[in-house]
Amino acid sequence: MLAVLRGAHGCNKIHLLRRDLCQGLVIFFGGDLIVDARAPAAVHQLQDSKHQVHLLSERFPDCTIAVVVASRFEGGFACYDRFLNGTTLTGEPKGYNPSSYKASEQISSLLQAANIPFRACAQQGHDQKNGDHPSSADAANLHPPAPLGADNHQGLLPCQLVGFSKGCVVLNQVLAELGQYAELQHSCREGSHASETLEQKLRHDQMRFLQAITGVHYLDAGLNAPGAHYTDAAGIASLRLLPQAQQLHISFHLTPWAHRRQHVIDERTRSIELLRAAGAATNTLLLRAHQYKLNVAQWLCSGTIRSLVNGRAEIKHNIAAGRTPSVVKLSPISQEPITLLQFSVCGDYLSVITGR
Repeated sequence: MLAVLRGAHGCNKIHLLRRDLCQGLVIFFGGDLIVDARAPAAVHQLQDSKHQVHLLSERFPDCTIAVVVASRFEGGFACYDRFLNGTTLTGEPKGYNPSSYKASEQISSLLQAANIPFRACAQQGHDQKNGDHPSSADAANLHPPAPLGADNHQGLLPCQLVGFSKGCVVLNQVLAELGQYAELQHSCREGSHASETLEQKLRHDQMRFLQAITGVHYLDAGLNAPGAHYTDAAGIASLRLLPQAQQLHISFHLTPWAHRRQHVIDERTRSIELLRAAGAATNTLLLRAHQYKLNVAQWLCSGTIRSLVNGRAEIKHNIAAGRTPSVVKLSPISQEPITLLQFSVCGDYLSVITGR
């Protein structure tokens, strides 16, 4: 279902897939668009929010899915103005200010407008009792939503945030707000007068959203300017104060495209160092062409352009006018069919992984 919903800071298009007996929420923020009409049809399909919902539903089969479309696009550049404190014309963030709580307020109000609950229903877990256990998330080396525990906010549905390319700026803002929120919560538990400040700053549904976050997935995060990753030392250090700190897992899924831009590498390295110093569970997966097992596209952001021939996967597509199609072969040792992020939706027209 595609809906235009009004949040606290304006309207956003959201593509939704509801689960009657859901075991978690997955919220996805996409990246820039390729607007060139000469691009292969598969590229345009990848950028369609309905298709992204379908792919996410396969990876998180028991979760309610929400694909949030950027507030505006400038020549294909995604701009998440309603989630950030300030952006350039093309959507680059002008820093991450946690005190505004703008991202969490917009997200939580959009979910509320969509009538998506934060609390688990009484029938949750029925499928597992009948012996049905999801496996697709495990196959993609993802961390499926884990139970929050009886002592953690009365059975809130665990929430996974997923960002691709430019969409990761929203994840950065949410992490900044999580750190600030953790500090305020800690002050309340210590008996200070911060509880009144907390109630003044955040709505109840906003606090429930922040309390429910257990997973953050960065998929090929990248910008043409600084800010692809969150690197504020004090803000990240505060994450250890979160009630759900033991369940919070932050993953970085990388293809060679993201791994070859030095400013992005430096920010990511710094962010991971700070997260680990704060005790956060992190996972980094660099997806090289010779692995032929997994990349961002396989579990989310790629079309399925594959044909299995004699135990090898041949993946063909027209790269651009005047170029010959690329063929990527799957080693007969591994029979896994694959999809490739042959075309990176952030950056050059088509970033081709050919094993060279």
